[in-house]
Amino acid sequence: MTISDMVILVVTFFSSIAPSDLKAQLLSHLAIDGVELYSAEGYGERFTSYRTDGKQLIIFIGTGGTEQDVKGFLESVAPPSSVLLLSHPGNNSLPASMEIRSFLESAEIDSEILHLTLSRLSQQLTHWVEFEKIISNIRNTRMVTFGESSSWLIASQIDYERVKKNWGFKIIPQIMGLVKPKGRNSSQDTIVSHCKDSADQVEVSEEAVSEAIQVQKLIENVISLSKINAITIQCFSLFEDTGITACHALSILNEEEELVAGCEGDIPSTFTMMVVKMLTGQPSFMANVISVNEEHNTAIFAHCTIPRSMTETHDLVTHFETDASVAIRGKLQPQDVTIVKIGGLGLSNYWISKGTILENLQNEDGCRTQIHVKIQQPVDYFLKRSLANHHIIVLGDHTKRIKSFLKFALHKNPIE
Repeated sequence: MTISDMVILVVTFFSSIAPSDLKAQLLSHLAIDGVELYSAEGYGERFTSYRTDGKQLIIFIGTGGTEQDVKGFLESVAPPSSVLLLSHPGNNSLPASMEIRSFLESAEIDSEILHLTLSRLSQQLTHWVEFEKIISNIRNTRMVTFGESSSWLIASQIDYERVKKNWGFKIIPQIMGLVKPKGRNSSQDTIVSHCKDSADQVEVSEEAVSEAIQVQKLIENVISLSKINAITIQCFSLFEDTGITACHALSILNEEEELVAGCEGDIPSTFTMMVVKMLTGQPSFMANVISVNEEHNTAIFAHCTIPRSMTETHDLVTHFETDASVAIRGKLQPQDVTIVKIGGLGLSNYWISKGTILENLQNEDGCRTQIHVKIQQPVDYFLKRSLANHHIIVLGDHTKRIKSFLKFALHKNPIE
């Protein structure tokens, strides 16, 4: 499986008896910047037969009477990973597409028909061009990992070669020592005061806030040395070495426009946060799933850090497991949210659902920010098919956009 190239390539097919003005009229709807249209002959002249090898092939069925031509074309090129057939309501496009799709199924080639009006096909291609730009941005991403992933994340490991093949972004390991504070920095007193003033309640010492800000500044120093788009840190190793948690630092860093910061060295979750921010422009909340109610189709999500900008109010409190340093207890307004996770060894599987925040909870026996969420998709996913524990929550209903992007990028449907 590979991500497609910067431009959208579409191979077009028309009956040999289709009038030239009809062809021109139909093709005009597909003539969009970022889309390259080829006849079967033109495609063969432009590319080697191996251009399709392991890639998705997009074919526009302009008219009926094209079934044999499509079959012959597919037999002349390397097997694609899948075929997406674009059909429209006129000129027997759909009947031909259905025949072709059935042929592809018998040939054991994954295929699907996207049947839309010509104007909506044009809109869809425009979205795909935008998605290609986002995929290009992902390819150019650099993610820094401070330390290894937490030892308990046994289902959150990745295969670096598969991830590189699927997404192309670079993962850069860094030693934890780069973010260990060396001592109090009095020049940060103003920042400490601002952080305390912005909180609704402060239940930690000024020294603890100062130490947390030092971790933030040290991470920012690493980021400033080269273009870094994402970081994830093994928080508990940091605490064991310094007595400082990364919760406060990650909360602030996630508010940066072009940066995401994940907990526990969790690369799949941090990558999901990055994709979410690229698609929505918003920060997100990495959370544990701490309780599921199948009868009411709800779940409770919790963690000790959340971007402050996602909250209505927030408190500075101690970290749950250690009862030390600084964590964020955020209160969120009841509203629609999107819950999503990209996972698997190659980051090639995904799950997504709309949800609605019902209430904020405050249970001292759990991570500090806690939300009770009504979920649209069946919650037995968390018990039977989940992509590990951590899931990503972003404010607003972005399910259609995120799902469309991931289906386009990965050529597969989400886990249900």
